[in-house]
Amino acid sequence: MTEPEMKIPDSKRRRKMQSSEARALARGCANGSVCGSWMKALASNEALEKVFVPLTKVTQREKIAMGENGVVHFYEYTDKAVGVDEETDLPIFHSMRYVYFDETEELTRQIRTVNVLAEKQKEKAKGEITNGHK
Repeated sequence: MTEPEMKIPDSKRRRKMQSSEARALARGCANGSVCGSWMKALASNEALEKVFVPLTKVTQREKIAMGENGVVHFYEYTDKAVGVDEETDLPIFHSMRYVYFDETEELTRQIRTVNVLAEKQKEKAKGEITNGHK
């Protein structure tokens, strides 16, 4: 297995997340196909480093630089996992993606939209069951 490589993200040279990418990420959060640093199970640095292995290669100085460059979260799609941690049952990644501070507003909007649509679908399904259609 190859060692995970860590490149410090540079906010000036990055491509900003598009609305369609934020929508896909929001859907992934809703359906469980995304693992991200916002999850309660990843609240500690130890848990983060178990899941996102490249973080084990990052110095404290590099972590500070990531924050200064606007990185607020790490995430990856679960189909990219190289394994599962037996202790936590969380996926293990040798890659990760970033959410920057200036992307959080659009991402939050997309998550709300996905949640509203999911609630409407639940209510519709509940109504169909209650009315005897199912």
